[in-house]
Amino acid sequence: MSKELAKTEKAELVIIDDPLKNFLSLTDSGIAIGADAKEVKLNNFTRLEEGENRFRLVDKPVYGAEVWFRRTAINEETGEVITGDDGAPKVESAVKRYRQGEPIVTPAEFRGWQKDKPRKFLALLVYSYKSGGVGILTVSQAKLFDDLFEKLRFSADAPNPFKSDLKIIKKFDAKKVIGGKPFDIYTYTVQQTKENEAPAEILAALRALPFLPDMDALFTGGDPFEIQNTASHE
Repeated sequence: MSKELAKTEKAELVIIDDPLKNFLSLTDSGIAIGADAKEVKLNNFTRLEEGENRFRLVDKPVYGAEVWFRRTAINEETGEVITGDDGAPKVESAVKRYRQGEPIVTPAEFRGWQKDKPRKFLALLVYSYKSGGVGILTVSQAKLFDDLFEKLRFSADAPNPFKSDLKIIKKFDAKKVIGGKPFDIYTYTVQQTKENEAPAEILAALRALPFLPDMDALFTGGDPFEIQNTASHE
C-alpha cells in the first residue's frame, strides 16, 4: 500500500483566520489563481467517484509538481525482501511534492529508489455536495489538471470561482494493462456553473470548522489537518 512521506515536526503555527470569514473574503475578490500565475511546465482527502462530482471551492488552491518514488520492501532488521501472500516482492512507495518553481531534486532518503516522471499537482480545498463536508481534492491527471487550472485562473469574463460550483464528471473509458497489471482508465470533464450565492449548507460547514487545513503541509510531508486553531467563531 502506498504511503505519504513521513510527517515532519508538528507545526507551531496557529491559524487565526475564521474559515467562514476567509471564504467570504475570497468570494469578494474572486481570485483563485492569479492571471499572472506561471504555467507548470511539466509533461481526510476527497476522492472523485464515477459520475458527477460537484464542489464549491472554499480556499485558495496550491499547485506545483509531484514525484512518486518506489522500491522493493526490505526488512530493516534482516535485510530480506518482504513478500506478499502471493510470494511476490512487496513494493513500498512515497510521494514528494514540489511548489511551483521549486527545483525537483531527489531527497537524500530516496536516492537509489526508482522514481516516476514528475507530474503536475493541484490541491483544492472544497465543499463536497455529495459528502456534505469540506475536504482536500488532489489532482495529478494531466488533462484534468489543465482543465481545472484554466477554470481557476482569474478572468473578468469567467465566473467567479468562489461564486460558482465546479462539476467534475468521471467516466470509465477502458481497461489497460500497464506494467503487467490491469488498470481502469477514466476520462474527466470539467464544468463550471453560473454564479450563485453559496448555499447555507456550505456556510454552516465552514462555520463549524475549528481551523483551516494547512495546504502547504502537502509540500512538506506534514498533515494538513494537524494544526489546531483557537480562534473564536462567535
